[in-house]
Amino acid sequence: MNLSRKIPNNIRTDKKREVPLEHDYLDSIQYHYVLNIPEGYTVDYLPEGIKLTNPHVDCTIAYELTGTQIIYKHDFKLKSLVFDTDAQKIVNAFIEKVERQYQEVVVLKKI
Repeated sequence: MNLSRKIPNNIRTDKKREVPLEHDYLDSIQYHYVLNIPEGYTVDYLPEGIKLTNPHVDCTIAYELTGTQIIYKHDFKLKSLVFDTDAQKIVNAFIEKVERQYQEVVVLKKI
């Protein structure tokens, strides 16, 4: 259900970068998707999701099963305009965790 995976690419930096990274503006993005579970299917696996925060960025990915729907919420917030080299390392590690979460999938099972 991770249909939009562009967020980490906007803030990822090269590991060899030695100068601060500056952003033009703070940003907040929310993606909400609903999957209607087809008749004759049940949810076999629903990812746990994540909630990550640090002084530079926040990210929450959550899945909620409500009746015959799965609601996916992905919230991202850029909290700092400048990433010095230390911040870049923190943010790059953050991105790796988000990308691992992007690999999680909902599994439906035929009844």
